[in-house]
Amino acid sequence: MSHELIVFLVMVGVFMLGCFLAKLPVGVSLLISSIAGAIAGGQGIPIRHLVEGTFSYVDTILVIGTAMMFMKVVEKSGTLDALSSVIVKKFYKHPAILLILIMLVIMFPGMITGSSTAAVLSAGSIMAPVLLIMGMDAVSAAALIAMGGLMGMVAPPVNLPAMIIGGGIDVPFVGFSVPLLMLTVPIAIFSALFLGLKQTKD
Repeated sequence: MSHELIVFLVMVGVFMLGCFLAKLPVGVSLLISSIAGAIAGGQGIPIRHLVEGTFSYVDTILVIGTAMMFMKVVEKSGTLDALSSVIVKKFYKHPAILLILIMLVIMFPGMITGSSTAAVLSAGSIMAPVLLIMGMDAVSAAALIAMGGLMGMVAPPVNLPAMIIGGGIDVPFVGFSVPLLMLTVPIAIFSALFLGLKQTKD
C-alpha cells in the first residue's frame, strides 16, 4: 500500500469518525482530518498552513462559521423537525407540491452553509423517512436527497466554489443570487418531480 493511499485513508477515516461518531460539524471534522493527514504524512501539525490558509479566505470562513452555528441552532431547537411536520400535514394529499417543498427543505442547509454534506446530514436525514413513507424506493429517495444537497450547495446566498474563485481572482461576490437561483431552482424542482412523482402517485 502506497504512502499517499495511507494518508488518504487516514483523512477519510478521521473525517467519518468526526461527522458520524463524534457528531462534530462538517467544517470541524474537515479541519481535524487535514491535521491527521499532515501528521500521517510526516509533516507534523501544519500550523503555518492552517493560519495562512485561514487568512487567505477569512471572509469566506466567517460566512461558513456563522452559517454552521446558525444551522446547529436551527437543528437543535427542533425547527427543521417542526417545519417538516407542518409541510407533510398540509400537503400530504398533493404529492407534487410536497415533493417540491421537501426538496427546498433539503436544500436550505446547503444554501445557508455552502455545504452539501450539511444539507444531507441535517435536512436529508429528517426527510428520508418521509420520502420512504410516501412510497419512494430507497435508491430514488437517496438520489433526491443527494440532488437536494448538491443544488443547495450551488444555490445562493452562499456558494462556496464561486466565493473561493472570486476570492482567488479578486472579484467581489456580488450579483450572483439571481443567476444561481435561475440555475438551481428549476433543476431542483425537475429532479424532485422526476425522481418521486411517479412512485408517490402509484
